[in-house]
This record gives sequence, structure tokens and C-alpha cells, in this order.
Amino acid sequence: MSAQAPRYYSDKTVLIVGAGCALGRVLALQLADVGTTVIVLDHDTTHLMQTASYDPTRIETLTIAPQATATIAKLGEIWEDEPIDLLVMLQPLSLPRRPGLAAKSSLLFLDALKLGLARAKGAVVSVIPAAGGDDDPVAQSAYAAMAQLARAMPRQLRETGVRANAISASADLCDSDPEQVADPVLFLGSEGARAINGALLPVGAQKSARN
Repeated sequence: MSAQAPRYYSDKTVLIVGAGCALGRVLALQLADVGTTVIVLDHDTTHLMQTASYDPTRIETLTIAPQATATIAKLGEIWEDEPIDLLVMLQPLSLPRRPGLAAKSSLLFLDALKLGLARAKGAVVSVIPAAGGDDDPVAQSAYAAMAQLARAMPRQLRETGVRANAISASADLCDSDPEQVADPVLFLGSEGARAINGALLPVGAQKSARN
């Protein structure tokens, strides 16, 4: 793999929700290469196991559906305040036209893991699907809803010292050239971005959309 995660992530703990996609795999492998403990979460056990097979000593798997309210809450009870340096949420990419479910899932994970994030003074980075063009009002509305949620996260975490930022990228880009999206994800989660909070960063070509 040509790209590598910053050395900042050595000996850190990173959780990747919705990690069964190409972007999730690239992030997990890059992080494992620099000595990060990576926990990959998704409903797709097959893809998770394929990712974990790259380095089973560094990559752990948890099979959780994005809408599994009770299971996500139980994860929070078990995890308690174990430090989490970075929480990456990719599940909106698999739910591009279901912003309500994507938002609910993001908030459930955020609530379940906020103690661990607060203890580490960690960061949250969400990746949301880029807006559709003018001929796709459904995609535009979904994008607007997810973008609003991404911008609201810092307010929810205001008292914790946890930063929350987001990236918008097309699903095609995340599948065909995931390294292009992985780099800004890892930057926003690193100490180099410690002054950035509440940003929504577009990556790759973005179609025009009405707000």
C-alpha cells in the first residue's frame, strides 16, 4: 500500500464504524501499519474478517448493524471510558438516501462512546455522501440533512474537549480511490488538526446542489 497513516497514530486506538467498505479497509490497513489498535465495526462479517486478516494482532472486529440500538448501547456499557483517540463514522456512505437512519446511527455511536472519546480528548470524523446534482432532489435533501448533523456534532461534544469534523465525498470516489479520502480523514483526526472543529470538507469533484 503506497500511503501510510501519520506516525501520530502509533499506539492510539481508532474505531471505524461502517468499515466494511473500501474506505474502511484502507483506513484500517494504513493504521495497523503504524501500530494503531483498530476496531472495525459493520454488519458485514465477511468484509470485516477479510480486513482483519491483514493484521489480526492490530485489527479487531465487531459485527453491529447501524440501527441496532440495544447492541450499540451495550457496546457503550462494556467500553465505558477506555480511551478512544479517533472515531470514524462511515455508515452514512451506505445509507445515502436514508439520512434519518444515518443520523440516528451516528448519534447512537456518539452517545455510547463519548466517555472514551472524552478521556482521550479524541476526535470524530464522519464521511457523508456528496450532494447530488440539480436533477436529484432526493440526494440533495439527504446530503443537506447529513451535513446539518455533521455541523451539529461539535455542539453535542462542547463540554468534552472532543473535536468533530466531517468530509463529503462521492460513494464512487470512496470505492474507486479510497486513499484520496483516507488522507483527509486521518489528518482531521490528528494533532495537526487540533484547531479545526465543526468543519465540513469536500473531497474530490462535488456536484452542485441547492441548499
